Amino acid sequence: FGGYALLADDLEAETERMQGRGLNVAMRPPGGRLRPDGEELRWRSAMFENVMTPFFMQDDTPRNLRVPDTADKTTHSNGVVGINSIEVATSELETGIDRYQDILGHEAHSRRKNDAIFKGSGFDLRLSANPKLDADRLIVLSFKAGENRSLDKTLTHGAEIQLVKI
Repeated sequence: FGGYALLADDLEAETERMQGRGLNVAMRPPGGRLRPDGEELRWRSAMFENVMTPFFMQDDTPRNLRVPDTADKTTHSNGVVGINSIEVATSELETGIDRYQDILGHEAHSRRKNDAIFKGSGFDLRLSANPKLDADRLIVLSFKAGENRSLDKTLTHGAEIQLVKI
C-alpha cells in the first residue's frame, strides 16, 4: 500500500487545527485534471512532510465527478460495499496514539497493550505496534462485503485485504 487519504469538509481549518496541535502538515498546491470528456476536476490536499500516509483531501468539484458513485461503476462481483477498517502499524504505539488523536481530533475508542482503535466516519482505524518500522505503514484493508474471507495475496501484489460480512 502507498498510503491512504482522509477527506475533509474544511481542509484549511483541519490543517490549521493539526498545526495547532504541533503536527507538521501543510497545504499543497491545488490539484486538478480534465477528464476524457472535458469535465474539469479540482481538489485541494494537505500532507505531512516526507510522509505519504495519511494525506488529506477536499474536492472542490462534486466528488462523484472524480469518484463515480453509480451502481454500474461501484458494484463488484466480490460484493464489497465500503471500507470496514484500516490497520496502520507504527513503531511506537503511544507516540502513534498521540499523533492520531491530533490528526483525528478525538481520543482512541479503545486501547490495549499492542493496539488502539479509532472510530472514523463509517470505519475503524486500528493502530498496531511494530517496533521494526521507521514510519507508519498501512498494512491491512478490510472491506464490508457479503462474506468473510481474505483475498489471495498473489492477486493483491502482497497486500493484505480482507472482506468482512456485514
